[in-house]
Amino acid sequence: MKKKTWVIISVLIALILIALAGFFFFRNGAAEVKTAKATKSTISIVVSASGELEARNQEEVTADVSGIIKALPLKDGSKV
Repeated sequence: MKKKTWVIISVLIALILIALAGFFFFRNGAAEVKTAKATKSTISIVVSASGELEARNQEEVTADVSGIIKALPLKDGSKV
């Protein structure tokens, strides 16, 4: 046979094998997923323990420019 015929036969066999593999892999269908409507509620977690708290990471925050802050038009606890 010609080289072109062998290439076509090889491609067809590969496509058939891929189709069969896909059929056996996906024959069970998609996984079932349970859904629920989103609701507002409060989450509270209480921990009763004694000990010391220590941060995993510490960062030092500094300004690139030195100077004096003349005005800060915010109050404590305000959202920025």
